[in-house]
Amino acid sequence: MKKTKVLSCFVVIAILMSAMPVSVFALGGNITSVSGMDNSSLGSTEMVSLMQEPDLLIYVWVRPYECKAGDTVTISYKTNKKCTAKLTIIKPDGSKVSFDLNEISAGTYHKSYTTSYPEGRWEVEFEARAGDEYTKDGSYFNVWSEERDVKFRGEVLGKSETTDYFWISIKVDSIISDPTGVFKVGDEAVAEGDKYKNQNNIDKVEKGDKVEVYGYFLGCEDVTESKKVSVTDRIYYYLKKIEEKKPDLIIQDISWSPSNPKQGDTVTVNVKTKNQGSENAGGFYVCYYVDGSYYDRDYVSSLSAGSTITTSFSWTADCGSHSIKAVADCYDAVTESNEGNNARTEYINIV
Repeated sequence: MKKTKVLSCFVVIAILMSAMPVSVFALGGNITSVSGMDNSSLGSTEMVSLMQEPDLLIYVWVRPYECKAGDTVTISYKTNKKCTAKLTIIKPDGSKVSFDLNEISAGTYHKSYTTSYPEGRWEVEFEARAGDEYTKDGSYFNVWSEERDVKFRGEVLGKSETTDYFWISIKVDSIISDPTGVFKVGDEAVAEGDKYKNQNNIDKVEKGDKVEVYGYFLGCEDVTESKKVSVTDRIYYYLKKIEEKKPDLIIQDISWSPSNPKQGDTVTVNVKTKNQGSENAGGFYVCYYVDGSYYDRDYVSSLSAGSTITTSFSWTADCGSHSIKAVADCYDAVTESNEGNNARTEYINIV
């Protein structure tokens, strides 16, 4: 008898399942087992109720999340099934702007919104209801005013940092824009921010570097305190190292005539100096050394960026191997981008 009853149960379930529309199974989910109930007694309506629909899931996000008043942001929202939805924007002053989205199907949607004042954090709330289910998700974006945007250049005085944040002290050399009227040349400012938001390789910024800062003026307690500027509150703020234009003097070539001198010959040594930097060089000396000892020098009054000049000296050939060395800017009169590449040495053999 037991075998017959079990067999009839499976037959009934199989018949009911074969009679169900395909769309029921497309919903996904699991068949829920009901403790103490003989499933062979269920009709098709009860079987459908045991097919579990997924829970209502929604998401909302905003891009960009940092913007100026008047910029357009895109609010994106997503649901995994049909629902009645509502989108609400909550301004920093507490006022709200609501959009009834009515009934929407499963999918991802986008809505453009033009920002305005007041400045600060704007909250975005996405609510959805499907039958007895209700859920909501939130996001935000920041609206800032240009009235406190400042841009200046200066020299790094020092740097401190934690795992997450950095503070860089800067002496202001020049002001590019300052609607606040607070900054003056010679002031000390502090650029600060979140290391995870910064894209400007602040790890490479060191004391003495020249930098350009674009950020949001946070204020200061009194006129004697450093002016504080946030450089990571918006995606287009920055603190970047400035590669200054400077000359760079090198000895490009040393040659002599005759090319194969003999002992006792008068040898003319030609020295070609080049400014491979990005700025013109003022006056400097080119010094000559033979076998490690100072021999002579020439004065060059100026050398423009990218240009070369040839100077020369005479030397009486002596039997043996000799070193001929030339040094551009041998007295360090010119401030260069590279101070370590001014010398060149060649060797000559006299028979």
